[in-house]
This record gives sequence, structure tokens and C-alpha cells, in this order.
Amino acid sequence: MAGLVSSWLLVDGRNRMILTGAGRLVWSNRGADRYLNGGVDFHATREQVRVADPHQCAAFDAFLASASSEMSAWFYRRPSGEGGLLLRAWRLATEPETIVGLVFHSTGPDYVARWADFAQAFGLTPAENRMATGLLEGHSSDELAAMSNVGIGTVRTHIKRLYGKLGVSTRGEFFRALAPFRLS
Repeated sequence: MAGLVSSWLLVDGRNRMILTGAGRLVWSNRGADRYLNGGVDFHATREQVRVADPHQCAAFDAFLASASSEMSAWFYRRPSGEGGLLLRAWRLATEPETIVGLVFHSTGPDYVARWADFAQAFGLTPAENRMATGLLEGHSSDELAAMSNVGIGTVRTHIKRLYGKLGVSTRGEFFRALAPFRLS
């Protein structure tokens, strides 16, 4: 069973690490390894994983130390200003030492949202699905028209039909309707 769980965690797609309460790396998957080996967000030695910005190291240490069986979250702001990392932690064990599980994702330009197939769930046409995805990515109707090489009236028609299939009438309701379909 442990082998199956390990295989699943390796291919899951979410960046995961297991650290001791003191920050020593116990395990990481491929996604987390890219960040650990990149040297931009983390500095990893055999003894400790640290965030790259020395001004935020104490806050990272406090975040690890405060981990409990309930999920806690902390935001690491990249010094470059290009977003950061949203980290979630759970204390997994306390004996013989504290063990903390971390799951994290970028909020910067390297972030890629993953969505379940909401087109199938709501019976969307391919065009309506493209409009929905574009809206979720933050594009305006004008931008969607330019990206799709169609007129703004066509985009508005697709959005109107999309809203009807979702049973919503505002942009806020649209986002609330699709939020549960976000995988990462």
C-alpha cells in the first residue's frame, strides 16, 4: 500500500514536500524538486530547506513550527515581485520528531490553473468552453474576440448562452459556479 501511495504522490501534479519541524527535507515529489533545485524560491542543503529571501526565513520557520493537524497556510512573496508561493501545511507526526507535510503552488507567471471538465458537466459547446476558460483566465470580452478572431457580438452571444447553461447572470455568479471545478 505504501508503494501505491508514494506512486500517487509522485504523479499527482501538486508540489509536495515532507519536512521535519526544523526544516530538514524528508521527501519531495518531482514538482517540488523543480523548485528545490531551481534555487529561486528555496535554498536546500542536506540539513535544511529555507526560503530564498533571508528576510522571510523566520516567518517560514514559524510557519513550520505552528503546523497542526488542521491545514494552515502561508504566503511567500518573491523578492522579484512576480507573485510568490502559497504554501499549505499539516503536521503529520510528532514522535520521534515533528514531521510536516507541505503542498504549494506558485501565484506568479509560472502558475497554471488546472480545471476539471466543466464543459461536459454543463453541456458546453467547444466555443462556450473557450469563452469560459478565457474568462477564468481573466480575459475581457474584447480580448476573447481578438483571440478567437470573431466579433464582440459573437463573444457576447457565447457568454450569454454559457451563463444560461450555468444558471447564472453575473460574472461573480459565474466564478462561484465554476470554482468547485478548479483542481489547482
